[in-house]
Amino acid sequence: MNEEALIALTEKWIIDQEVNDYKCFIGERKKQDSARYEVTVCVIVDVKVGEAVMKSIVKNLKGTLAFHSSAVDLDERRSVDILLFTSELRYDEEPNDEVYA
Repeated sequence: MNEEALIALTEKWIIDQEVNDYKCFIGERKKQDSARYEVTVCVIVDVKVGEAVMKSIVKNLKGTLAFHSSAVDLDERRSVDILLFTSELRYDEEPNDEVYA
C-alpha cells in the first residue's frame, strides 16, 4: 500500500461516519530502513464525532493503521479532535487500484 491508498482508505471510514467536514493527511514520515518507513496520518474532525471516527478507523483498519494519540483544540470559533495514527509503508509500493473501487 502507498500513501495515496492509505489516505483513501482512511477517508472511506471517516465518510462512513457521515462526516463531511474533515482533514486527512500525512503529517510525518520517518525512515525505518532502506525499504520501509513510518507515516503519521493526521485526521482532524469536529470534536462531537472524534470518538466515533477514531473507533471506526481502528476497527476497520486494524493491522494497517495503529492509533497513536488524540488531542482536542478548542477556541471561540471551533472545537476539533486531532487524531494521529501510524502505519509502516514500503518505499517500493505501487498504487493499488482496488482501494479506489
